[in-house]
Amino acid sequence: MIKKVMLGLILFQIVFTGCAPTRIWISQPASQTVSNKYYDAKFEPQKNGYNYFNAFRLMITNNTGKDFSIDWNKTRYLYKNKAYGTFVFAGVNEKNIHNLPPDIVPAGGTLTKVISPLKMVAWKPLKTRHVDTPGFSRGPIPEGENGIYLVVRQDGQEIRAKITLTIAVKTER
Repeated sequence: MIKKVMLGLILFQIVFTGCAPTRIWISQPASQTVSNKYYDAKFEPQKNGYNYFNAFRLMITNNTGKDFSIDWNKTRYLYKNKAYGTFVFAGVNEKNIHNLPPDIVPAGGTLTKVISPLKMVAWKPLKTRHVDTPGFSRGPIPEGENGIYLVVRQDGQEIRAKITLTIAVKTER
């Protein structure tokens, strides 16, 4: 009797688990670019081994004959067209989170960086960290309009650009 009940429960679980809806994260468009006389920037969400988006990849190419820097302290994560904090990336920790180091992009060079909104990360306890891994875990990027307000500095001048895309979650059976 117990075997029949167990077999019935297992069969029930297989049937109903197989019918569970699957959530699929998509980005519209898949990536977004902006170009000006200073740089070409591409912004795209990343899943990094998960079924949801948890980071963005920023690729920025310097179109000038001089180095410039990305001002991470003024660059903002945008959610629903409003500033929603800064970004974090490899090398950011509790000590430098309030004074993020700039990235220098050499003349004609390209920088590629995986970034996550600070408000979407969880900090790992110090005793569980490894030297080569970031001190945070990336959480899911929410549905809706997401983007970056990018601030670049060259020769004392700020060059700003807003790049946005829409993340949606579809449910399939």
